[in-house]
Amino acid sequence: MTKSGKEEESTIFHIATEPNFRSCLSDDFYEADSLKTEGFIHCTSGESVLLAVAENYFSEATDPLLVLKIDLPKVKHEVRFEPPATVEGVGKSHVELASLFPHIYGPLNISAISGIGFISRSDGKFVCPKDFVDPKTFGI
Repeated sequence: MTKSGKEEESTIFHIATEPNFRSCLSDDFYEADSLKTEGFIHCTSGESVLLAVAENYFSEATDPLLVLKIDLPKVKHEVRFEPPATVEGVGKSHVELASLFPHIYGPLNISAISGIGFISRSDGKFVCPKDFVDPKTFGI
């Protein structure tokens, strides 16, 4: 992991439905369900990979989809860039776009979240958030 200051190298993203995100929050941390089941929180980097992950894993979601913009140097737990695990019955376009994905091995400290945005759909395709709000204005 490099800390050169470039946003694409120091920013990672996590996607969650809004209800799931809120149910996994504590005072200072976010513990995605995957932390309990797989031992880490799935993340991604880059807009095209983010959208591919959304399409592959959240295409059937009816709840609003959030994107957490995470400041990598502020994450308190270990972050490993690892090959993706393929899931049967799930699209693989994200795997074709990236060979390594960031995984957070522990709860995500809220102080590392620099913004929260909503993924929308346009013409049936996911669109990255235009704006990210400060987590405090989002109510966390």
